[in-house]
Amino acid sequence: MALPKEGTTEWAREVEFYINAADADRVKQAKKLGIKLSSYERMMRGRGVGAVAKEHNVVIESTAPPERIPYPPLNIKPFKSVKSSRDEEDLNLVIADPHIDKITETYNLEICKSRFDSLCDSTMTIINLHRPIRQVNVFMLGDIIQGENAFQGSKVGETLKGALEQIFDDAVPIVSRFLASLAQGVERVNAYGVRGNHGRYAKEAPDKTNWDTFFYKA
Repeated sequence: MALPKEGTTEWAREVEFYINAADADRVKQAKKLGIKLSSYERMMRGRGVGAVAKEHNVVIESTAPPERIPYPPLNIKPFKSVKSSRDEEDLNLVIADPHIDKITETYNLEICKSRFDSLCDSTMTIINLHRPIRQVNVFMLGDIIQGENAFQGSKVGETLKGALEQIFDDAVPIVSRFLASLAQGVERVNAYGVRGNHGRYAKEAPDKTNWDTFFYKA
């Protein structure tokens, strides 16, 4: 037997039974459906129904796939190219310590965005002055995001968001826009990154457990 169809009265009853049933009752229900208890639980979790703490009657587990929210439009800056008779060159660009989402008296997210835009405009100007530029190599030397280690300046009031939001809400869109804007005017943009100290999760954690690494992977 299969589970009832979602949205039906039978399914609502199945959910109510599952989240309130004792383990023994779930075993009986699995046998009634002609499947093992582990398969029954897996099927229910696949529909977003988790286990329940009986003493509080609240869901404590759910493996329903999270809703995917795509990045907003990057609004890539237009690149106005000019022709040149020079020999081909490569351009190397170093970016270090933007500390995206760090807050100080003179720095915040909007200032960070403005600085990336200014750097993009300046780099476009240099590319046009020294054409033909074959490719741009962007070396990111760490501390791209601020992280959330309180011993590295990420105390409450000094950081705009947690590391997850720093990476996916701000750092990835900002840097992606920057790289994609430059890529319009050259054959290739290569991005390289190393880990910084502010992204390290904890002293006892492996070196790769670093928020900069998560950002580069993204």
